[in-house]
Amino acid sequence: SVPFIFNTDLKRNRFNRSRENNWHDNLEIQICTEGSATVLLDGKTFPFNKNDIVVVNSNVIHYTGTDSNLTYCCLIMSNEFCRQVDIDPSVLNFEPIIKSSALADMLTQLRSIYLNPNTTCRKAKLNKTVLKILIELAEHHTVHKATTASSTKKYETVKAAISYIRDHYSQKITLDEIAKAV
Repeated sequence: SVPFIFNTDLKRNRFNRSRENNWHDNLEIQICTEGSATVLLDGKTFPFNKNDIVVVNSNVIHYTGTDSNLTYCCLIMSNEFCRQVDIDPSVLNFEPIIKSSALADMLTQLRSIYLNPNTTCRKAKLNKTVLKILIELAEHHTVHKATTASSTKKYETVKAAISYIRDHYSQKITLDEIAKAV
């Protein structure tokens, strides 16, 4: 009943990690609470250490993996909610790695409210905290998007292939069919 998905205390190690890259339209924010990892965003690799915040912009192919141990929280916000408050993640581009105690504190506050179902006015406080996070991103962590035509075309092709597979997952499909579709 809230305009976001919030996964707290996700644990990854070399035996328990995501198997593939993924992408979606929604804005995603990750905060490392323990350990370290590597984050891949549209082919660029970034270190992800304790208290680092990763922003996965809209439609960015991404992957978070580690060969050691990692604990992190992952907030995925509804694009509809973002647009309703006049912060459109499909238009804005945020810094991929942020080191901000203010933003980290907001994410910690969100986690605390989220994990306590007895919080007075819980839903309102969750929405308020997510809104504060969005405002902080928009006011202090927006960057100009600099992409080259070749890298954009390459990732658009990958995204089109993934979309085709998602749309036809219940059917038997071949590589030739995917290639023809994209």
